[in-house]
Amino acid sequence: MTRLRNVITMMLVACGAATVDAGQSYLITDRFVGRIYRLEDLNSDGDALDSGERILWGDGLSNAAELSRYQSGILVLDSVAARALYYEDRNLDGDALDAGESIIWTDGLSNPFGIDVAPNGNAYLSDYATHRVFRAQDQNQDGDALDAGEKTLYTENVQGAVSILAGASEQFVVSFSSGQVHALRDNNGDGDALDVGENLPHTPNSITWVEGIEPKAGGGYYAGSWFYDTIYQVVDRNGDGDAMDAGEVLSYADNFWGGLNDPWGMATGVGGELLVANASGANVLALRDKNHDGDALDVGEVVVFADGIAAPVDIIALPTGLLGDYNQNGVVDAADYTVWRDRLGSGTALPNDDTPGVGADDYTRWKTHFGEVAGSGSASWTAASSVVPEPAGWLLVLISLVHLAALSRTR
Repeated sequence: MTRLRNVITMMLVACGAATVDAGQSYLITDRFVGRIYRLEDLNSDGDALDSGERILWGDGLSNAAELSRYQSGILVLDSVAARALYYEDRNLDGDALDAGESIIWTDGLSNPFGIDVAPNGNAYLSDYATHRVFRAQDQNQDGDALDAGEKTLYTENVQGAVSILAGASEQFVVSFSSGQVHALRDNNGDGDALDVGENLPHTPNSITWVEGIEPKAGGGYYAGSWFYDTIYQVVDRNGDGDAMDAGEVLSYADNFWGGLNDPWGMATGVGGELLVANASGANVLALRDKNHDGDALDVGEVVVFADGIAAPVDIIALPTGLLGDYNQNGVVDAADYTVWRDRLGSGTALPNDDTPGVGADDYTRWKTHFGEVAGSGSASWTAASSVVPEPAGWLLVLISLVHLAALSRTR
């Protein structure tokens, strides 16, 4: 039976069987029309080309650039309006098109292109025109980073700064003009990477007109070249802190078999495939290393995943877990409230929580997703099936349960 299963698996791979998992959805920006679309392979055929698999999720942008997940929604850059906006599907109708579902999150930029949110909640934003990177955080918890001191200069002298990959202690920012990636490290802990040795080239300047960056499973990252229409895989193989050595920057996919045409933003799907916003190709490509030779350079390893997008810039994968299911029992219910209450104030994130620590935002996330059940597709981004009682009502219920338990023990 095992041998038969292996043969079937090999046949499916050879035939180009779909590897994109059902239930995984993505958001992608369409630059010049200022829109955000949601993509999902609803019929599990390996693409989002069918009717209803690409829907309008957000709009109102002058020029939609890169985006990043943040709290229960996303941050997206408007490079013409020179600001970042926060979008959230507050009424759980499957989009963020309604009144109050998008707000200005921070402004005062010049020509922002790249954004990424680190695990600690800090947002890093690149400004292409000024060659700078800023760090922004909602310090007073009022829902934005518009207040004094909430957006600060993090580093400068990154020529044509575009895409960012933000880690907790290290950030990588793409320099479009110099054709390389910079590594930023706040070595002295003063809140910036402006000091000597804190902003260093991480790759050679050979990735001409580089744009787009995405973490790579097992370490390293992918970076795209607009000039060469190539996706590179970058890995510091000798552990010396950079990828300057031979064999540390290698082609992963190109335009010979793959049809890459100005690759920009990338996202990794739950099946391991790499989704690429093919900006000048007006589509999204799915890259899969089917023969496990370390690249997607072979015939059939790059296919069209979605089309009908005029100028796709950036793409992110939405969470597949059930947000708010803190006890991981497959449903967001009263028991998850208890888990949240007991761990309130902890610095360690709860299960199925996409933000660091345990705070009031995690209560809101539980309330928002109350009643959702695992196995219903992208549950955390679709309408909930139950109405959440007001917090005061839940407190009364919990008090009553405790009282009844006490009475039963006295008997």
